[in-house]
Amino acid sequence: MKLASSITYCASCHGQYLDRKHVDFDAYYDGPVIDTAGDIKVSIDDLIICDECLKNAGALVGLFPAEDLKTENQELGEALEAHEEHAKALEALISDMENTLSKFTSEKIQRPARRPRFVEVT
Repeated sequence: MKLASSITYCASCHGQYLDRKHVDFDAYYDGPVIDTAGDIKVSIDDLIICDECLKNAGALVGLFPAEDLKTENQELGEALEAHEEHAKALEALISDMENTLSKFTSEKIQRPARRPRFVEVT
């Protein structure tokens, strides 16, 4: 497999695009004969596919361009930083609340050993 050295027709979309890269799979098949401008017929027998067709085929099997993943990774990193800052702020708030509460309750409040007795009033 290599990049095609010359501009050729895509075996998938049958287009000839000068601005696209083409991948040559070094494989041959009995492809179609297409009409070009000027009544010239071209046989597509080499398995050479343009980059756009390869991207579309890759998306069908779950492959995505690296740029999309880099963008998503950057967005997730920014969201993580924001959540970490929020967590630090909450931890500081909890610490302040604990300090305030400790000022008002200098001794530890203990749970009664048994349930209180109820006396019947007559």
